[in-house]
Amino acid sequence: DLSSALKNLSVPTRILWGRADRVIPPAHAAHAPGFAAVHILDGVGHVPHMEDPALTARLLTETVRSAS
Repeated sequence: DLSSALKNLSVPTRILWGRADRVIPPAHAAHAPGFAAVHILDGVGHVPHMEDPALTARLLTETVRSAS
């Protein structure tokens, strides 16, 4: 459970979670801090950056741009 570490972040935060993740169920995303954008990705499992690299790259780019 990383929720205590996440609540101390002071940067734009997005959490990408695969709806088909069989390692850490997406229900765990409910524990994300309120300031974090949580994306539950359909058709994606435990490794979103490998399973949907285009969407992952787009979301990361948006996060970096929002920090400027």
